[in-house]
Amino acid sequence: MDNNIKLLLGITDPNLTIDPKYQYTSYIEEKIIKNSKALLCHLYLSYPMYCPNCKTLMLHNGTKVVNNVHLSSAGKKLVLSIRKQKYLCPECKKTATAKFKDTNYHDHFSNAVKAKLVRDLSLSRPMCEIAADSFTSSNTIIRSLESVENNFKVNRNWLPSHLSLDDFKSGKRFSSSGMSMCLINAVNHRIIDIIPERNNKFLRNYFIQYSYKARLSVMTITVDLYAPYRSLIKELFPNAFIIADKFHVVTQ
Repeated sequence: MDNNIKLLLGITDPNLTIDPKYQYTSYIEEKIIKNSKALLCHLYLSYPMYCPNCKTLMLHNGTKVVNNVHLSSAGKKLVLSIRKQKYLCPECKKTATAKFKDTNYHDHFSNAVKAKLVRDLSLSRPMCEIAADSFTSSNTIIRSLESVENNFKVNRNWLPSHLSLDDFKSGKRFSSSGMSMCLINAVNHRIIDIIPERNNKFLRNYFIQYSYKARLSVMTITVDLYAPYRSLIKELFPNAFIIADKFHVVTQ
């Protein structure tokens, strides 16, 4: 596999090559995987490995095929079918398997896929739509978001002048009630943060983390007609006018 193909596919592991078993045939084939057309790319991963215990150069000990879902190509699911080298230490009999640098240990989705899922979430796209486009599931998206959660720090000293609160079904994995809330900039519609729970106690503890000056700067908050929300808003955002979410006005 040359560098141009690796660049095109977003693969950074220098040890990944085309599987020698397919060097005289096409190493990419179209197959039906889980009732949908997919491109299966046959690759090989091998490199010199030293025993983590005794530092002896390990011997080849067969191979193991692992499938990793990668970024889609030509509108189809792309699966990297990687034949990984297995190793055996001749001294202490320790065994090991080659590690693919573009995928976390025991993960079947490449880091590039998970990075794209997080980027798509920042565009306020519905989770079911993102899952369909990336050939993943809502649970995979949530796990991807959790894996990068510590890398994002919300500025607690700033809030936009116009806020919007919108609850959504996040599932029992993310929230005890199965429902969470989006904190949104009502002007540019960008998500500021995801609030795991939507009960008053949790919301009060969450918003109290923002400085008083930041909360004073909020002029309007768009929210549904649930009465406890309104009393909480008056308490925490003294200068804010409450705007009823037009969707809930119509449906209720």
